[in-house]
Amino acid sequence: MTRQGPRDSRVATRPSMIILQPTCLCNLDCTYCYLPGRKSKNEMSLPVARAIAEGINPDWVESAPLELVWHGGEPLAIDPTLFEELLKSFIPLHNAGLVYHVIQTNATLITDEWCELFLKHDIDVGVSLDGPATLNHNRVDWRGKPALTRIMDGIAKLTEHDINFSVIAVIDQTAIDSIHQILDFLATLGPPSIALNLEEREGVNPHHGSPSLHEARTLWRDVFAWAGRNRSIRIREDDRLLSYLAAPPSTAAADVPHDPLPTVAWNGNVILLSPELLGIKPARYADFMAGNRFFEHGVLSTTETHHCHITTQALVTGFFDLTETASKDSMTLLEKLVTTKSSTLLALINPYRNPDNDVAPALK
Repeated sequence: MTRQGPRDSRVATRPSMIILQPTCLCNLDCTYCYLPGRKSKNEMSLPVARAIAEGINPDWVESAPLELVWHGGEPLAIDPTLFEELLKSFIPLHNAGLVYHVIQTNATLITDEWCELFLKHDIDVGVSLDGPATLNHNRVDWRGKPALTRIMDGIAKLTEHDINFSVIAVIDQTAIDSIHQILDFLATLGPPSIALNLEEREGVNPHHGSPSLHEARTLWRDVFAWAGRNRSIRIREDDRLLSYLAAPPSTAAADVPHDPLPTVAWNGNVILLSPELLGIKPARYADFMAGNRFFEHGVLSTTETHHCHITTQALVTGFFDLTETASKDSMTLLEKLVTTKSSTLLALINPYRNPDNDVAPALK
């Protein structure tokens, strides 16, 4: 019998996604990467994949299927035949509408064979790309050679096979003033959505180019302004904040349980809440892991992190910096929320409207 301690009410009992590591091997050596062991060819075994599939509780699935995100390392660094064998364990769950697959790749290893596999198993694709050549300088191979040409070749393969893909970009201090250039470039590739990860101090990352709180606030203000002018492309952070503001108070409360976000390593090890801790074992805490606070402070007893400052607090203040200008950009962005019919949200927005400025039509 397995012993269980008291459940922490701050952590939800149902995950919305599970992150899976088919291999820790990666063909790139991005300067800000936080994962150790990226030169090791360790691969997930079929028994581990079966155990994961058997451990997924159908009761976890409510309004939407559980998202299975194949991450790395570089997930395409394994043979496509092995990857397809790993997928077989999840076919009954997928056919029952309980799960769907997402693969996050650096795109450099995409071939016709991989594209056919994506289509056959209905896999959503996410591409990691930071911008044009001058702003993609952190994505290099183990010889220090830029990866952009190979990334673009992979994207061309996806386009050739009519496979839609989203984009995740990592933003460091050097990119803060170029965010419009980055977003303009990524938009030309045709993704329906773009996500922005600010570089953090975590794992084995030696780069430490994390933006300051002021830099992050400026960045998010500019991101929201860009989103107001480019409404056909969703920005993940835009969606998250606006959805939060539109949510009823009971849903938006600060004490809503956190998604446990389980991450399963190639060998079956499981990390909760913080995927960046995969493979990290500080002697002080043995196998106990608990997020960014360890990498920033060296202890788990602190209650604030720079990660929270630049990805949550700065996101909110940057948004309201934009609304205070009452510009056409900000009002166009806010109009996205009209269909939510949220009186709480409209009460937040309306004080920032300035009828003397050239703004979008009044919210109804």
